Amino acid sequence: MAERFHTMVLALHDPARALSIGTRIIGIRAGRIVLDRPTQGLTLPELYALYEG
Repeated sequence: MAERFHTMVLALHDPARALSIGTRIIGIRAGRIVLDRPTQGLTLPELYALYEG
């Protein structure tokens, strides 16, 4: 059976939830990508920093 890949785009403002359900996080600030990483090894403080402009 062939592998199937599914992509889902969510706009979440809860970093803990994003880490718990995602495999990759892309952070956008002022229309620019400022973070694009797999969730593995990503920490909550790194995600909270996205909100500190």
